[in-house]
Amino acid sequence: MTGFIPDQWLIVGLIFLLGLVLGMMAMAGGKWKRRYKDEVRLHNEERKRREALESDVARANKDERQMDTSRGAAARDEARHRNDERIAGQHADRSNDRTDRTDRTGHTDDRIDDRTDDRIDPASGRPITRP
Repeated sequence: MTGFIPDQWLIVGLIFLLGLVLGMMAMAGGKWKRRYKDEVRLHNEERKRREALESDVARANKDERQMDTSRGAAARDEARHRNDERIAGQHADRSNDRTDRTDRTGHTDDRIDDRTDDRIDPASGRPITRP
């Protein structure tokens, strides 16, 4: 096996340098830089779009939680309002259903007529009366 002589080493070095120079000239063209910059720009735009979508989703989730809370509070308020109306209606019905019976001393007998049922009509919120 024979080794390279100095002239052959010189030729190998020159070919290597020629390859480096040609490679740098090919890479120095505007096409590659433009493609790289376009790729970086597209990546940044995509990242911003994704962050905007994530913030929209987070805002929508927050709004949904607030609406659920408000809906629950409104339902409780409506139930409380119906209950207050029912109680006020029962008091009014009881005062209307009282029979005016007075005993010998002049005191009124405050018996309540048992025609009202304890159930509430879901449509009107009023007590259900029995015939």
